Amino acid sequence: MLVLPRNEGLRKAVTLEGVREHLQAFQAISDANGGNRVAG
Repeated sequence: MLVLPRNEGLRKAVTLEGVREHLQAFQAISDANGGNRVAG
C-alpha cells in the first residue's frame, strides 16, 4: 500500500490567486519569447 506524506501545509499554502499569478508569469515569459517557455 502506498502511503503519502501529509500535505496539509502545502494545501494551505497553494491558493487559486497564487496559481493564477504564476500562470500569468509563465504567459509573460512565453509572450516575450515568441510563444515558447522551453528552457535552453
